Amino acid sequence: MKYPFKSNSKVDIDELYVQQHGATFPPIDVYEPVFGRSLSHVMSAESTFYSDGAKIPTILRQCVESLYRSTWKFGLGLYTDGIFRESGNNLKIQLYKELCDKRQLTTISLNNSIDNPFTISNAHNVASLLKQYLRELPEPIMGFGAYDPVVNYFEELHRSAFEHYCHKSD
Repeated sequence: MKYPFKSNSKVDIDELYVQQHGATFPPIDVYEPVFGRSLSHVMSAESTFYSDGAKIPTILRQCVESLYRSTWKFGLGLYTDGIFRESGNNLKIQLYKELCDKRQLTTISLNNSIDNPFTISNAHNVASLLKQYLRELPEPIMGFGAYDPVVNYFEELHRSAFEHYCHKSD
């Protein structure tokens, strides 16, 4: 089965996961929404490992890779004017969000190839879906404990650069 999460039966999904991965349970509850969950939960339950050891949520990987692929393949994607400034079509974004939450949007792509179960034909829609996911995270990406150290770091960096610039112009 090419798109495993299109089943309506938890039993079918469990059996498919066992066939593909040799484990007894899927790593996530496929009936739990993708949007609005904490990043720590998503990272432990539903993320992708890369060869360099990096691990990111699947929805982020799909959106970013879609934009990168379409950039070199079609000249769109990341070079689209106002890619993260202009909004996509709200009705389509809501539909894509619902499909992601139901695990029915398994491939996000800007091209219209037949092998994709669903295509997103507008880079603004992909970027808007990505922004929507980040906006609905229940806590900041960095976490509350990292806020003060990061702010202090950049204040010191700014202060050092300002002092360096002032001494250089004397």
